[in-house]
Amino acid sequence: MAKKREFHTNIAGKVRNTKLPKRKALWPLFEAISNSIHAIEEKGNLESGQIIIDIIRNGLPNALEGLKRVDIYPVKSFLIHDNGLGFNDNNWDSFLTAESDYKIEKGAKGVGRFVALKAFNHVNYNSSFRSNGSFSTRSFTFKQVGNGIFNFKEEPNSEEKSWTKVELKNYKEEYQKFCPKPLEDIAEKIVEHFLIYFLQNKCPYITLRDQNGQELLLQNYYGNTFKGSIKESEFSINENTFHLYLLKVFNTRMSHQIHYCANSREV
Repeated sequence: MAKKREFHTNIAGKVRNTKLPKRKALWPLFEAISNSIHAIEEKGNLESGQIIIDIIRNGLPNALEGLKRVDIYPVKSFLIHDNGLGFNDNNWDSFLTAESDYKIEKGAKGVGRFVALKAFNHVNYNSSFRSNGSFSTRSFTFKQVGNGIFNFKEEPNSEEKSWTKVELKNYKEEYQKFCPKPLEDIAEKIVEHFLIYFLQNKCPYITLRDQNGQELLLQNYYGNTFKGSIKESEFSINENTFHLYLLKVFNTRMSHQIHYCANSREV
């Protein structure tokens, strides 16, 4: 029997009270990537872990496929696909609990899905997961109305693979204008946000795909842009040992910035 499908909070009110500055238009994408990384860590398949991010832009798909450059068109949606643990019962229960502390030890605050609705019209979830020795598929749409959960389906499958697809669907206009357009600019923002994962070589393979077929593996982007200037050191305070990474990046595409990173994320 499927579990009760409703939130324990007022969705519209929760989203309304969630803060998301316009300049942080990519934060819903960061939250989705973070969830994918956690799912791959929980599954224990880091070496074969993959996250594929499809960029969906304004315009007709058939027309965009034939263009040499598509980065003049604004980003409309993101589709994030990972081969992690899947949307199992623990993740489902956590999703239905506002400000869940299920992944608090990873630094998660349990508000990422509300941040997504702040910037996007709705979010589509589709996932295959293992439960009691067999696999099932769970899918639904998350909206800022009612109990939040729409078009819920749960059914067995014979695929015998776990994965999750999250579609951040239709940017709200006030956030869309702050989302970078070029593939390389989006790549830079993702690498900066998850820099510690790249520094420690603990990041699953992340690939950005544009609608004209152009792809960018973020491990390659990191290697060409960030890796060469890294210096490492250790120091101790009382009985605590800290590992320090210091890097100066000269060829970034954005303005001068300082990024402080800890607890596996930019802080």
